[in-house]
Amino acid sequence: MEGKRYKWLFIFILFSADGLTSESQHLALINGHWHCVQNIKESEVTVKITSKYSYNASEYTYIYEAVSKYKYLDKLDVGSINVRIKGSFTYKESKMKYTTAQIQTNIISNPLGGISTDMIKDLEQAFREDTTEYHTTLITDTEWETVDPTNNEKTRCFRQPSK
Repeated sequence: MEGKRYKWLFIFILFSADGLTSESQHLALINGHWHCVQNIKESEVTVKITSKYSYNASEYTYIYEAVSKYKYLDKLDVGSINVRIKGSFTYKESKMKYTTAQIQTNIISNPLGGISTDMIKDLEQAFREDTTEYHTTLITDTEWETVDPTNNEKTRCFRQPSK
């Protein structure tokens, strides 16, 4: 009977330690550069976002660089913008939460005048106020998938080689 109790204690400790290791393994895998592509359809406008995330997991910092291309009815070019964000993040229980420290947004093209200064300000404000905890559902040394809990949208990213 005494041996069984130690066996269960050992198994409990093993699984507890594995939970801690999993988070540190995730952070080690997150460290580096990731390329992501998202296609978002809102009403009659489609947005294609091509982004690069650069993470320093030991300092819990990140840089996000993206180009968003807007199309009306999947055909008419509305315009495009680029966004660059520097900030920090937390990672706990496979959930990542971002904090924006700096944001820079530029209009690349605006052929129809549909991208307004107010739209840019609203976008920047949304980034600053975002408290979403994005859930990691898959992470390997080459692939990372997260889910946005607000709409269950999945984003799949692929590791980019270091420069």
